Amino acid sequence: MTALNDFIGKWFYHDTIYWKDDLSGYKNWDYKNPSDKSIILPNEKLGLVNCIDVEDNHLLIRHKKNVVLKIKPTSILLLLPFPPMFKFGEKVIEIRRPIIGVIREIGWHLKEQKYYYFLTVNNKDKSRRYFEEELNVFI
Repeated sequence: MTALNDFIGKWFYHDTIYWKDDLSGYKNWDYKNPSDKSIILPNEKLGLVNCIDVEDNHLLIRHKKNVVLKIKPTSILLLLPFPPMFKFGEKVIEIRRPIIGVIREIGWHLKEQKYYYFLTVNNKDKSRRYFEEELNVFI
């Protein structure tokens, strides 16, 4: 059995915090901290998150909105083998062309077993997916 402290610093995939339907109300909320309900929208997928600490048998995670949430470790869908090279909000430059952007989304390619990134360039969200070998930190 894994000790909770072993999760600190790890990245993993986490699905929907909770969802809401008109007939029966909130679903899946028993896995999470009820005080987080005002932070995350119903049906919002968290995607990749980073465990930053442990508190009261829960993991404290940070996700792309730079918000810290409290979850139970049983809600982890996929523990990733290593951290991403770039972080949310980090300024990067494309290696082949002089395009400067900001990391807005981080994903995990299951088949390739590596991270990919989506950028915002000039305040516009780009649909192109970038892998780590295509980007550098912009200094």
